[in-house]
Amino acid sequence: MKTEFKEQIRLEALAIREKAFDQDQLISEGGFSVAGRKLKDNLCKVFDRLKIENHITVSSYISVRSEITTSAIICWLWKKGSTICLPVISEKDCPLTFYEWKQHDRLQSGKFNIPVPIDTRRLIPDVVLCPLVSFDSYGNRMGYGGGYYDRTIQKLRKEKKITIIGLGFLEQKSEKALPVDCNDQRLDVMVTNEKIFIF
Repeated sequence: MKTEFKEQIRLEALAIREKAFDQDQLISEGGFSVAGRKLKDNLCKVFDRLKIENHITVSSYISVRSEITTSAIICWLWKKGSTICLPVISEKDCPLTFYEWKQHDRLQSGKFNIPVPIDTRRLIPDVVLCPLVSFDSYGNRMGYGGGYYDRTIQKLRKEKKITIIGLGFLEQKSEKALPVDCNDQRLDVMVTNEKIFIF
């Protein structure tokens, strides 16, 4: 019953995200969606507030489906001298692995048709930018249900000091606490196109 309840919340949250995404695609500024540019501006504020250095390794991701666009963020990170890596699903039910992605490097289609780097060096990020379906006021994150980011975040937190930042539309915020279990990993920060939440 709990799994069915969680899946129903996920489906409803996906519908909300898709509506926000469709609205965002109607307007663009300088080649980037308006929400994507605002998201980048707010992430910049978070980096300043948390005193995150320029020359670090950041795991970003290529937006798919109705995820808020990350292209403005990726361009900003490259410009400021950060090393970017992308998450790769290497094995089912295992943590993600991260591979460097330099500007102008080609990508190939990975699992679930997610773009991934081709034959680049494996890295361990200092900051992880996470896609999500929904989030709440307590820093809980709801993903797609595969548990890849939860397993990854749990592993990274045991290995080093790391900052986990969720990205999304403000509309994705749940008014109620999301259902969680012992394997779910909380965010440190949530950045939306309109607001910043530090937990």
